[in-house]
Amino acid sequence: NRPYTYHKTKKSNTKSSAKSSSSSLREDIVNNALKYEGIKYRSGGKTPDTGFDCSGFTGYIFTQNGIPLSGPSHKLAELGKQKSKKELMPGDLVFFGNEERISHVAIVSDASGDEIKVVHATTSAGVKIDEITGSEYWTSRFLFGRDVISK
Repeated sequence: NRPYTYHKTKKSNTKSSAKSSSSSLREDIVNNALKYEGIKYRSGGKTPDTGFDCSGFTGYIFTQNGIPLSGPSHKLAELGKQKSKKELMPGDLVFFGNEERISHVAIVSDASGDEIKVVHATTSAGVKIDEITGSEYWTSRFLFGRDVISK
């Protein structure tokens, strides 16, 4: 397992406790997701025992962290607040597909500089980490991000 690298920004005294709890929750979600790296892919899978598909993995991780999520990726894409690529933070959801449909969801594990890493359940390798900004495959399919953590 690769260690999670979270780049904290300097804390100012003006931050509200809601902001710090949101930051801590984001860290918890990502750290929890990374524990499942290597779990096999299974269509319709929603638990580590059976294996995961992308939306099953996302729902499982968020529910384990007190944010109940369930449903296919196109339903998850309706939740929270939309974000652009440059606004993404660890714990945000990112969606992939084409003009016709959303086909994949992933959890941002690191968003520093121009690099965005995600943890997700892939058909080819199960739960894994991918750097999406350097990948022609993921960049060409990226649609948008959503924040389901911030209130």
